Amino acid sequence: MTEQSRIADRLRSFGVGPNPGMRAAGERLLADFHGFQSVDGRAEATTLPDQIVDFVAAAWAFHWFELEHTRAEFARILRPPGWVALVWNERVAKTWSCVTGPNALV
Repeated sequence: MTEQSRIADRLRSFGVGPNPGMRAAGERLLADFHGFQSVDGRAEATTLPDQIVDFVAAAWAFHWFELEHTRAEFARILRPPGWVALVWNERVAKTWSCVTGPNALV
C-alpha cells in the first residue's frame, strides 16, 4: 500500500449522482477506498448533512445542474470557507487530420 493510498483511505468522500449505473461503476472503481460513499442524489439535493464537506468538485455533469438550487445546496453542505471546483473542456476545431476526422463524427 502506498502512502497516497493510505491517505486516500482515511479521507471521507462522496460520489453523488442520480444514475444507478454510474454510481455502481464508481463503487466498483473505488471499492478499495474505504472512505468513499456512493450517494443517490442530485447536485440540487445531495441528501448529505449540513456542512459535511470541505470541497465540492464537478465536471462535465455541471451543464445539467439547476444553478440556483445547486448553489444553495453546495452552500448548505460546505463547511466554511468551503471550495468548489468546476472542470470541463471545450472542443476546439483544428485543421490537423487527426482532429478533423473525429470532429466529423460529432
